[in-house]
Amino acid sequence: TCLANDLGYEHVFSLPLGRYAQAGDLLFAVSSSGSSASILNAAQWAISHGMFVVTLSGFAPDNPLRPLGNQNIYVPSTSYGTVEIAHLAILHAVLDDLTGSQ
Repeated sequence: TCLANDLGYEHVFSLPLGRYAQAGDLLFAVSSSGSSASILNAAQWAISHGMFVVTLSGFAPDNPLRPLGNQNIYVPSTSYGTVEIAHLAILHAVLDDLTGSQ
């Protein structure tokens, strides 16, 4: 919370990336609306530092997050609940695949 308080919530994810991320790492950028400043800043930081970015968004098909991803997953809904549950199911499936869980 000190990052958000001292430097602004829009930097709460990009600043830790600067400490821990490396070129070639993978960032999943998740924003229901696709316009959350904190997520957009993190995705832009990741791109500028050679990371691979997967975006998950909803609402408007031309939201600002979509063009930032190397891969994009878009949920065509304007309902937060629908978009968030779809993202949850997608990320759950990705984790199951990565960990070999069934």
